[in-house]
Amino acid sequence: MSFWVDRLRVLVEVLSRLVVRLDGEQAIAAFRKAVSLAHAPDWRYWALFEPLGNLLNRASLGDSASRASRTAPGDPESASSR
Repeated sequence: MSFWVDRLRVLVEVLSRLVVRLDGEQAIAAFRKAVSLAHAPDWRYWALFEPLGNLLNRASLGDSASRASRTAPGDPESASSR
């Protein structure tokens, strides 16, 4: 594996661990970017599949956590929307 592929693998893994802290809109944007990277032909290295999968999973978790916190139990807005 080349130096740059290994470096990219580490950076995507770090990004996947930071993406869970994003708010809803930013998490959705990160998820869409990760999907576009998954379709890019330059990402054909096996070593990038796992960190990219982590990024996709954690970006989707960040978005769902953000939505859950906006509709927390006891929240007047969540009660009125039922």
